[in-house]
Amino acid sequence: MKGKFIKGGMVGASIGIVCLLGVAAKEALAGTAFVMDPPSNVRVVPNGKILCVIPSRVNINVYGYERGWYLTDACGRMGYIHESQVRLAGGGRGGDCVVVGLKRGQLALRKSPGGESIAGLNNGNTVDYLAGDFPWYYVRVVSGPNGRVTGMEGWVNANYLHCGD
Repeated sequence: MKGKFIKGGMVGASIGIVCLLGVAAKEALAGTAFVMDPPSNVRVVPNGKILCVIPSRVNINVYGYERGWYLTDACGRMGYIHESQVRLAGGGRGGDCVVVGLKRGQLALRKSPGGESIAGLNNGNTVDYLAGDFPWYYVRVVSGPNGRVTGMEGWVNANYLHCGD
C-alpha cells in the first residue's frame, strides 16, 4: 500500500492500514509518541515476533491502539509497540516529568533548543512533555515551586527531568 510520506511518517494510507488490520482504536488516533525507555521492541503482532528494535529516545508515528499496544510504522512497515515504552505527545497525562538534579541556579526554559532563555525552572517544577528528542524536550509547565512559569511552553535540557513513574 502506498502513502504520502511527510517528515518520516505515512499520511493517508495510515487510516486504511488501521482498518485493514482490524485495530479496535482506543480513540481516533493518529499522532506522535515518544519512546521513553529504549531499547524498545516493535513487534509484528502484540507479544509476537520482533520486527525491529528502536535503540534510542525518538518520536515515532502511531496510528491506533489495541489492548495496550500502539500501531506504528517506526520499522518502515506496520508493527506494534507496548504502551509502557511510549508516551503520546500532548497526551494530557499532566505531571509526567519533574525537574530534578539542579545543584544551583535554575533550568532554562528556552525559545529553541540551546537558544535564548525565557524563564527558569526549579527542582520540583512539573512539566508535560509535548515534543522533541533527547536531550531537548519541548514542554508545558504544569506546576511547582516557581508558579510564575505555570502554563509557559518552551525547550528544556531533558538531562534535568525525571519522566514517568
